Amino acid sequence: MRPFLAVILPVWSYVQLVTASSQNTTRYEPDELRSEVSHTFLACLRNTGVQYKVYVDNGATVVIPATKREIDFDGIDRKLLECIIQVNHLMHVVAESALYDQDEHGNAAAGHSVTHEWLSTQGANGLMEVMLNQPNNLYYELFL
Repeated sequence: MRPFLAVILPVWSYVQLVTASSQNTTRYEPDELRSEVSHTFLACLRNTGVQYKVYVDNGATVVIPATKREIDFDGIDRKLLECIIQVNHLMHVVAESALYDQDEHGNAAAGHSVTHEWLSTQGANGLMEVMLNQPNNLYYELFL
């Protein structure tokens, strides 16, 4: 190996490490579902104009179409996507196709009848921010 490569590689690795660690990242963990968050989501869900069913699976609030079809975020389910985005940092919500029967779909309730209490009883989770990586200011100021 040439001497200048021996110097460049460690420096390049260090720059890559500092650059990677200088990006902000957020992590979320399950938390108690707050009523104002679930009320916001459920009101939005009802205002989509589309019939959905809801069930809870391992803490996630799962929304499925009331009829056997795929989720179409570019079409009929666009407003559902907007509802999910509105609460995605506060509530664990996912959308799932209803094209194929699954055992869990039998436990799904009509979306218009779901309440915060029902979600809580079923074990729905809220989300809590637990970590925010920010640049190490000393390294960030000196090397970037």
